[in-house]
Amino acid sequence: MPQGIEARFAELGLSQVFGTFARFINSVQWHQYANLRCQIETMLAHAPIAGYVVTELTDVHWEGNGLMDMARNPRVFAKALPAFNADVVIVPGVAQHSVRAVQAVSFDLKIATGGQNLPAGCRLV
Repeated sequence: MPQGIEARFAELGLSQVFGTFARFINSVQWHQYANLRCQIETMLAHAPIAGYVVTELTDVHWEGNGLMDMARNPRVFAKALPAFNADVVIVPGVAQHSVRAVQAVSFDLKIATGGQNLPAGCRLV
């Protein structure tokens, strides 16, 4: 854990937003998951891309983007990784990222298969 992070958490009054330091770390890790998922789904949405490599398995002293922390503890989202790290992934895309409550929203769905054909008769439900 970075030196002084809990003191900075207290100084910035982040307990008013997150409650505890542990809840803050949990929230940060889920935010990391959302970013990782977005990056991978964006790559998978392009048919010529059939794979990718996650280059930071664990955190290091100056970076905290690993799938595990420096002590090799899995992130809170470890069990959620198969949702987008699979042979077949449904990749949603949106034309706009914010809408009003009364507006219709449409999605552009792509099926990422790593270059393989889907079996005949497959349906997206």
